Order: sequence, then structure tokens, then C-alpha cells
Amino acid sequence: MSATSEAGEAPWHAVVEWEGDPPEQLDRLRRAMAPEAGDLLGKSKVELSRTGAQLRMAITADSTPTLRAALNSYLRWLEMAVRVDELASVPASPPPP
Repeated sequence: MSATSEAGEAPWHAVVEWEGDPPEQLDRLRRAMAPEAGDLLGKSKVELSRTGAQLRMAITADSTPTLRAALNSYLRWLEMAVRVDELASVPASPPPP
């Protein structure tokens, strides 16, 4: 993850790259996170993409507190999506006899 400020653009940027296996999991995670992507109240913007074995979240914010809040929110959403995906991937136990 990195955070930078560049002149001429929104002041703060962070990139989070999540490596996952199998690639299908990354597609499921991207689809799960997609409704939360985009412009958030005009203060931050999140772009999701998948390349190879990585899911990439690029976050742009107008201030460091906004960047921190967006990072906290998206990292928690990603953690939750990973946990749900892992639970959904566990085969069901057969019922007891």
C-alpha cells in the first residue's frame, strides 16, 4: 500500500493490492466491492480493478482524514468480503445420522 500527494490532482492517493488465489475469488471480491466503488460524497473516489492474481483498489481523497476514513472502510469491507467468500467456499457438512 502506498499514499502520495501529487500536484494538479486530488491531494491524496492510496493503492491497496490484494493477492488472491484462485483468480475466481478475486472476481467474486471485485464484484462484492463494486457497489461501494466510485465517488463518495465528493470527498473520495475509489476505483477497483483486477490484474492477474491481484485485486487493486485505488483511492483518491481530498484530505488525509478523508483518505484514512476511506482506507478504513474499504479495508474492512474487503476483509468482510474475504471472510464471507471463504465461508461460502467451505463444503457443507453432511447432516448427522
